[in-house]
Amino acid sequence: MKNNRNKIGILYVIGQSEYIGGAEKESLYIINNLDRRKFRPTVILPKHGPVEKLFRASHIHVKVIGQSRSKIFKKTVSELIIAYKINIIHLVTLREFEFKVAAAARINRIPCVWHMHFVYKNVYPHTSNIQLKRILACVCLLSEKVIACSNYVRRQFEELGLGDKVVTILNGVDFGFLKNSSDLQRKKLRKKLGIKANDFFVTMAGRFLPQKRHADFIDAAKIVNRAFPDVKFIAEGSFADKRYLSQLLERAEGRIVINGFKKNISSLINAADLIVMPSIGEGFGLAVLEAMSCAKAVVAVRSGGIPEIVTDKTAILVSPKAPEKMAAAIIKLARNRNMAGKFGKQGRKRSEKLFDIKLAVKRLQELYLEIYRDSFYFRRRKSCFAGE
Repeated sequence: MKNNRNKIGILYVIGQSEYIGGAEKESLYIINNLDRRKFRPTVILPKHGPVEKLFRASHIHVKVIGQSRSKIFKKTVSELIIAYKINIIHLVTLREFEFKVAAAARINRIPCVWHMHFVYKNVYPHTSNIQLKRILACVCLLSEKVIACSNYVRRQFEELGLGDKVVTILNGVDFGFLKNSSDLQRKKLRKKLGIKANDFFVTMAGRFLPQKRHADFIDAAKIVNRAFPDVKFIAEGSFADKRYLSQLLERAEGRIVINGFKKNISSLINAADLIVMPSIGEGFGLAVLEAMSCAKAVVAVRSGGIPEIVTDKTAILVSPKAPEKMAAAIIKLARNRNMAGKFGKQGRKRSEKLFDIKLAVKRLQELYLEIYRDSFYFRRRKSCFAGE
């Protein structure tokens, strides 16, 4: 595959452009680490926004195509498939945009892989079991393979008898993207945030949504600060719902700092002493893995895909919806900073061994090649060469 024409064209389809979540960040890590001698990535989005800027900042080819009526949209996608010589479509989220692209791909005989980053009923709890089976069956029908980011995500398919096409490829982190700050940079950021040298700094990074359980983080912080006022708390993430945000600010009573999303979230993680993750039913928990990769101790809930990432040597896991237990875990590490340091070091070792993005990309590329070699266009091309 010496020239661009012979590379396998991969079209990454992301159904929203407004905020940067774990699925979007993981897609960035994947594309940045693809073997460009073999693969040619393109990203399509429905709108302009922060997600577009994230990918363009890494010099990734992005096309914004909007969401027109069904027939026009299918024509737009078909023309794009031809223009960019797309061989495989990689669907990243689970919105109308992806389903419409998958339908257009089927017409053009282009194979799809669907990357599942969440458990559907956790996000849409009022979905009936019949509706759930129809939706997940449709995902399987439109895909050559379904990629689950954790075994926890995979089980939702297996429990409905839909596991045949599903493979687990655990998320990874890009250590080049998550650069460790120098001591000087760390001190500067802590000073800017009003964190003193001897303060124990606890942070939570994640989009501001009810299922992320920021309220538990705030309540745990209040409990901790009654006995340990030198433990400082900051929650940071993208704002999705202003009403929810105002409720959190009222609950925090000015004691916990709540900030909008910063592009270089690794700087905040590196400045912290402990990362807390109270979120329930996370498909994977990329924020936990990013914390471990930055050699930080973690306190999280025993829920979702998080237990697949951590061990008792890298994190303290507590029951969901239990801020008092979370507070006790934070106090334990604030009192024993050597333990927190050991957790961080073990977390870094574990993430390097098991969760380097290069491991995930290696498996994904093998899957792409397997799908491509079974595809209609590859077989047709092979027969043409055989007839020469």
